[in-house]
Amino acid sequence: MDKTICKLMEKDDLSEADVDAPDLLEVIIHVYSICGKNKEAYCVTHKPDVAQLIAQNASLRPALEKAWKEKSFAQITSSVLFCKGPGERPSFEVQMQIDATEKAWKYSYIGPYADVLKDTIVKEKATPNFLDVIQSSGFGKSRTVYEVGRKLFSVYINLRDEKGTGYPSRDPALCKFISRAEYYRDDLDRKSHCAAFLRGIFTAAISALGTEQRYARGV
Repeated sequence: MDKTICKLMEKDDLSEADVDAPDLLEVIIHVYSICGKNKEAYCVTHKPDVAQLIAQNASLRPALEKAWKEKSFAQITSSVLFCKGPGERPSFEVQMQIDATEKAWKYSYIGPYADVLKDTIVKEKATPNFLDVIQSSGFGKSRTVYEVGRKLFSVYINLRDEKGTGYPSRDPALCKFISRAEYYRDDLDRKSHCAAFLRGIFTAAISALGTEQRYARGV
């Protein structure tokens, strides 16, 4: 697909420096509509105004210019513009943020924040068993909690909204188990199921740690 896109663009005698982003996006959409796997992709079914699409997504133009320079368009064709269904309006910038966050998780954790959170949890263990970690999206809350779990025994559960754009994505089976109202007769029944789930988690945790004494010491 990359070679086909380049050939169609080079017919217009375009150099790397003066690539026209709307023209390039239009060619990518055209080639993808023929060769792409997802025929229900937003750009294929909607045939959007490419100039308007680029104007609405500030990250799209530099991404297109980078793709043309590298002669590789995988980042563009794997974005929400090509992966979302026809009923959803994509946001390329949101996709870029998700990709950047996912990539960041592959690198070593930097900073003292996980240690600060761990020390706070240990110090305040006599208080109620919950702690709020509040900050804007993309600042590393999930990664910090995950890193704490490498030092304190933890069960990482993600209950974010179904349409949430954060990373990691939510745990769909667990969210379905907890939130589907039709599964339960009433609120008490729902709480009983949740309590049974948590008991199973704690039983498995104690077994993994070896003994109840080790678990009680927080090992």
